Parts: sequence; C-alpha cells; structure tokens
Amino acid sequence: MNQEIQEQFDKLFDLFLNEGWKLFKEEAQISLRATEEKVLSERLTEQDYNFLQGQITVLRNVVNYDEITNNNYEQLNQEETFDEEP
Repeated sequence: MNQEIQEQFDKLFDLFLNEGWKLFKEEAQISLRATEEKVLSERLTEQDYNFLQGQITVLRNVVNYDEITNNNYEQLNQEETFDEEP
C-alpha cells in the first residue's frame, strides 16, 4: 500500500474514534430504522417504495462505513502479503 493510501486510511480510522462520528452513526441508525419501519408499515406507491429502498441502501452504507473501511484495509494488506510471498 502506498503512503498516500495509508494516510487516507489513518485519517478515516482517526475519524471513527471521534465522538462526532459515533453521534453521526447513531443518528443514521435511527433514520435507517425509521425508514425500514415506514416501508413495512405504510402503503406505498411503487415510486415511493423505490425511493425509500434507495434511502435504506445509502443509510446502511453510512452506518457500516467504518466496518466497510476496515474490511477494505484488511483486504489490501492481505493482498500485499500474498503478492510478497515467493
């Protein structure tokens, strides 16, 4: 992994330790649950349903961004280790 990519990951890992990130993630989780409940409990037009499904996808990506980033970091490190083996 080159230095620039490592620095980007380091900045993201610092962000995830920040109290502001934790609050942001909690708010996104609340929005995600509310949106999921709305899809299940209301009669929706196809257009509204598709719109809400898009919101759910985005909110899930936000809520899981720290895990996604960590998995990507680990995968890059594993690929480099594999590439370095004789």
